[in-house]
Amino acid sequence: MTKSLRQRLTHPQVSSQKSISEIYKQTETVQDNDITQAAEVEQAKLNSGNNQTVEGEKFLANLDKKFSREAALLYVESIDKKYFIHVHNDEMPPLETIATLPPLTSLHAQMTMAHSPSEILGCLKGLSEHSQIRRVRGWLMELQKKLNGLSCELSLECLVINDRTKFEIPWEMLDFDRKGETTIGASFATVRWQDIPDPEDFEWRGKQKNLQLATHSLRCDGPILAYANIKELQSAKNELDILRQFLTKSFSDLRAFLDHVDQDSSKVSLLFIASHGFFGENTNELSFGESSSEKQKVSYMELHRWKFNSLKACPSLVFMNSCHSGRLKYDEKNIFDPESRMGFANFFLKRGAKGVIGSMGKIRDDYAFEFAKRFFEEYRNNANLTVAEILRNLRAKAAFELNSSTTQLRKEESILFYLYTFMYVYYGHPFVTLKILENHS
Repeated sequence: MTKSLRQRLTHPQVSSQKSISEIYKQTETVQDNDITQAAEVEQAKLNSGNNQTVEGEKFLANLDKKFSREAALLYVESIDKKYFIHVHNDEMPPLETIATLPPLTSLHAQMTMAHSPSEILGCLKGLSEHSQIRRVRGWLMELQKKLNGLSCELSLECLVINDRTKFEIPWEMLDFDRKGETTIGASFATVRWQDIPDPEDFEWRGKQKNLQLATHSLRCDGPILAYANIKELQSAKNELDILRQFLTKSFSDLRAFLDHVDQDSSKVSLLFIASHGFFGENTNELSFGESSSEKQKVSYMELHRWKFNSLKACPSLVFMNSCHSGRLKYDEKNIFDPESRMGFANFFLKRGAKGVIGSMGKIRDDYAFEFAKRFFEEYRNNANLTVAEILRNLRAKAAFELNSSTTQLRKEESILFYLYTFMYVYYGHPFVTLKILENHS
């Protein structure tokens, strides 16, 4: 880990990096500031002999020139069980890789296998040496070097990731520097984005529009609405205790919570959900709530019954502290858009949320509580940071604790918390900040 990062972590209440929301000028209109995120890939060119994708495939990304040179955009596409990558920034020639077999090393898959934490970490470290990923790392390092050369105040601050594949590559965990001492997710803010059809667009003469990535600041201002599965999860009770420092209306009945969010149109800064989460091959298995009661469990399909008017009233963040809440999958029943991936992150963004925090796999109960506690502590210490920057800081601190561990037992515990911390990812607009109302009583 670099010296500057160590110094920043030694004083966690002081952020040595400027907020990425400061990168952008606020004088443009919202329409001028939006960029089209519907990147399309051309029909893959196939060799006649071996049916392989050839180099030179282009992503037709309509990238607005107002997008900061301190942010990079990474697109990941798949075809014929292979994947290829495009990375863009105005200061650098774009990187376009050829289609190759993907690394089958998702963080969820590794965590569910009977491996020691050290072995899991080693396997994921090895992922950074995958040929195409090494090219991405090299490109990002060169961009960082070029920005530093332009000005001592310039550096890469944000990476927007549009991964359309099913391979669940843990981009945040990949090494960033040559020595493998820092990771992408701990070095700068990472924002995941998906191609989500715009619910307001009913164009019938051509292709419908997708939701656009906002390049202006969005502040989530108001109280918290929370659902906690306190019947089955001790950590959920503890998380409610954390929320009591803020103005919070909480529910232990999932359907009462959903009805309230559906009917109430008053301002809310954060929807917080602490529950079990379920994921499987069948679409109906994607659900959250209680494990022992079907009445207190809601599937992804059933969730479409509710309109979530609270999310439309003002900018709001959704924090789903549940297993698998950040994972996406294609709809095998073809009920929804066959070109879009389905999951809770996409659902809440489509319903009006400006950002969603979710988990890329199973989370142990005690670690879920610890992450939530640290999230709100970091928010209190650095309320000016975007949500993506708060997660960046949490990852950097988990890495610092891992490298500072002295005993083997402490090392294993630090590795576990490090892995669980990186399981949490952020979907949504890059410049979402929180202003949660205090509970003065």
